Amino acid sequence: MLRGMIGKPGGGILQMNGQPTAQNNRECGADGDLPGFRNWENPEHVQQLADLWGVDSLKIPHWAPPTHAMQLFRYAEQGSISFLWISATNPAVSLPQLPRIRELLAKEDLFLVVQDLYLTETAELADVVLPAAGWGEKTGTFTNATRTVHLSEKAVEPPGRLAPTSTSSSTT
Repeated sequence: MLRGMIGKPGGGILQMNGQPTAQNNRECGADGDLPGFRNWENPEHVQQLADLWGVDSLKIPHWAPPTHAMQLFRYAEQGSISFLWISATNPAVSLPQLPRIRELLAKEDLFLVVQDLYLTETAELADVVLPAAGWGEKTGTFTNATRTVHLSEKAVEPPGRLAPTSTSSSTT
């Protein structure tokens, strides 16, 4: 900002929200609401998505409010959810009632998959841990609070197994 680089090449992605992907989650529907700020109670919004995706509107969950995270954990605790995939968050540290949350994440009858950049406290409780690529390891977009979309181009290859390179060697 001091150098006048905002919005110019090399000026960074300028994420202006409380958390790096909070705005993106809201826009794409990954926070439990429908994508594009569509309201699950509005039949026109649901039909718009159905038309865009080429599915029957009944395939899009819209018969009740989005399920709050604590309710999802209650379902897991009660046994009606037996498979939980947690991506890029660490509920074993961030949720209220931590002893209860940690205990239910460690339950034998809950199959827990965690996808993250780091071996978090939640990942340590998982049955399966999957890698995730960070912002510099993939091309993607970020949206700031003013709804400005920024392109973030891949800077480096993610660590770990890379695609094999083909080398030709001849033997005589």
